[in-house]
Amino acid sequence: MIATTRGAGTNAWRAAWPLCQAGVVLAILYAGLGGWQRDFHVPLQYSEDALEYLMQAQGTIQNGWWWTHPHLGAPGVFHELSYPSNTNVDQAIVRAVGLFTTQPGLSLNVSWMLMVALSSLVMTGSLRLIGTSRAIAALAGVLYALLPYALSRNIQHFSLAIYLVPIPCVGALAIASGRVRLSAGRLLGLVLGCALVGFDYIYYAFFAVFVLLVATTIAVVRDRLAPDWRRGLLLVSAVVVTTAINLAPSLRLWAVDGKPLVIPPKTAAESELYGLKIRQLVSPVPDHPFPPFGRWETLERRAAFPSETENTSSRLGLVAAMGFLMLIGTLVVPGVRLRTANPEVVAAAAGLTLALVLFGTVGGFGSLFSLLVSPDIRAYNRVCPFIAFFAWVAVAMSLEAVKPQARLWRAVFVLAVLVLGIWDQLGALAPLNRSHAATRTEWTTIEAFTRDLASRVPPGAMVFQLPLTTYLNDAGDGRMRTYDEIKPYLASPTLHWSYPALDNAVVRWQHAVARLPPRAMALALRDAGFRAIVIDRAGYADGGESLVAALIRPDQTTPVLAEAPGYVALDVSLVAASADEVAQLPAWTPAFDPASAGLPPCAAPLTAHIDSVGPLKAPASGPLTVERASTYIVRGWAVDDAHRDLAGDVDLAIDDRLRATFYGVNRPDVASRASMPVYRYSGVFATVPARDLPPGLHRLDLRVVSSDRRCASTVARLTVIVPPVF
Repeated sequence: MIATTRGAGTNAWRAAWPLCQAGVVLAILYAGLGGWQRDFHVPLQYSEDALEYLMQAQGTIQNGWWWTHPHLGAPGVFHELSYPSNTNVDQAIVRAVGLFTTQPGLSLNVSWMLMVALSSLVMTGSLRLIGTSRAIAALAGVLYALLPYALSRNIQHFSLAIYLVPIPCVGALAIASGRVRLSAGRLLGLVLGCALVGFDYIYYAFFAVFVLLVATTIAVVRDRLAPDWRRGLLLVSAVVVTTAINLAPSLRLWAVDGKPLVIPPKTAAESELYGLKIRQLVSPVPDHPFPPFGRWETLERRAAFPSETENTSSRLGLVAAMGFLMLIGTLVVPGVRLRTANPEVVAAAAGLTLALVLFGTVGGFGSLFSLLVSPDIRAYNRVCPFIAFFAWVAVAMSLEAVKPQARLWRAVFVLAVLVLGIWDQLGALAPLNRSHAATRTEWTTIEAFTRDLASRVPPGAMVFQLPLTTYLNDAGDGRMRTYDEIKPYLASPTLHWSYPALDNAVVRWQHAVARLPPRAMALALRDAGFRAIVIDRAGYADGGESLVAALIRPDQTTPVLAEAPGYVALDVSLVAASADEVAQLPAWTPAFDPASAGLPPCAAPLTAHIDSVGPLKAPASGPLTVERASTYIVRGWAVDDAHRDLAGDVDLAIDDRLRATFYGVNRPDVASRASMPVYRYSGVFATVPARDLPPGLHRLDLRVVSSDRRCASTVARLTVIVPPVF
């Protein structure tokens, strides 16, 4: 009876352990974020990429899922699926949290904190799978979850939460070492876990396939008769198949509606801009309280190393950095691993770590993949949590090697490592705490503004946002930062906002309307069903005063619907020009009709240039021989120099056959080169199917419409050679 009671108590403790561990992680995170002094309804970050994830969370909560946002992209709808950032597992967590709160800031904050806690449990379970004791596995789990990389990314890179990363890593470790027993149940668990990786963000799926393939190769070389390499291929297949399923809806949407032209192209060179740097892995967390580390940070800042991008957040933390250095050391001095509890596992971890570093580092094999296979994977610094996993394996196996008679000292040492790690790593939260007061002020200001606006227009009313910016090519305007125009939607999701838009026809129409004189623009918006114009004053050098003055007649009733610091909303019907004031307005139509057809040639000069056809840059002179493709994307720019303004529109002529383009893409380089800020949105995109460019010699011209839309001229000319099909 006593034994039964004791056994029941032990089982209850084992069942409660994960909840206790998750609670500890959440408590540490809560305290590190300021505890009760922080308003968790306000998003942890409220700028740039965090706004995309807040928008995605809002869509998941409001519409049931994130694929389509009917309250964005006016006068159309916003199909977020067109930009395949398909993090379905993450959004399932957001959906579950959304059952308890509909506020995007709180739901995303809570979802991310739960993911951090889940990272701890998955890491602990993975280490238990390779024979690590419960206490040491829990230590590694807690500190892995609080990895500086994870805390620095937070909701700013919500899709890079690391809770699924240990699953393919421990699978790779088991396969590469050949020393981990994988029962049918454990193997099934790994397969299901790898499937979840495939259903989430593409980056971790890509790195998972790489590390599993390396492990499988090691297993084949070690013993091709053993079943390990077959298990490796099974796990690789689980990731690849589910990734294909995950991306299939986006690819189908592209096949039906066409790929959005505003999705910016990626280049192989960017793989070195966003590549991994070993220095950053072992560098201390910024704002570290330890004075020598503070001096280290000062030296790094003064050195002004090139290409310091998002990769600066790829920090392992002090303890994991020691584990990483130990793994590198075992490759140089193999005897080092003999002092660990499981030398074969540590050796496998060292080999896999070396492969990841060679793959992810600046100028590494990842750059070759981007050059020779696809540039779509470019941010190789994101391999950091995979390296962190193996670094913690080294730390755990070193602690496990402590002799049984020294268990008390091991317990003391484990506790000391835990305290040291928390003190060292929580510094990554310092930027979030510094910005909280300013974020809360801005959040409440925009909430009040949109609430005031929503009370003065019907539910679902369409709102046009200025300055007009192109989603995914959005570099901000003036003091307005990237993606800032998502903020009003987060505060008032019942209105139908114009930003962001991805549909090619909608984006083209928005840009055509925005290039009209202000009151003519308002008339076009009114006729399309818009009820309000919202101006973000931060997007204009003069705070939008000249635009507001051009829209408001001195003798009319005030058209202001709502106003707050930095924002003003105007009633479209009160600022629209009368019909006889406007000679010609662009009609709302999903068709891409050439704009220059029938217009006479311009006497004054217009300027344009074709930059590239597909991945190839256009030469200064002479023909361009292109590679065969199903669709070619032609990129360039055009301006009306005579009027020192943007062109009215641009068509592409293929052997004198006119084809409409999308004009108005963000080109800050053109504006900078000409010292003309108005030229910023002078970019041109056009898609050309292969049937319009059969093998042979072709001439591509840009036919540019003047800013007053009264004439057009053929300006940029390029000869293209399409090779024959053999």
